[in-house]
Amino acid sequence: MHSSKNITLFQQLSNDAGGGLLVYNPVAPTPQLIQMMRRLEKDHGPVRHIILGTVALEHKVRIESFFLKLLILK
Repeated sequence: MHSSKNITLFQQLSNDAGGGLLVYNPVAPTPQLIQMMRRLEKDHGPVRHIILGTVALEHKVRIESFFLKLLILK
């Protein structure tokens, strides 16, 4: 028996108490997402924390590329 599931992926953003942004469960760093993140950084400061709060593979495979595109390759 084969079962298929529809899984919705999302990330959450929050203002960090010390200024900047906290990203919880990052998703794929598409050009649109990176543009949105850059606009948020202008208003709220840089991303200071990235938290992977799940064991879901869908988030684990994205965290390195998210980190590189957002924080390293500015």
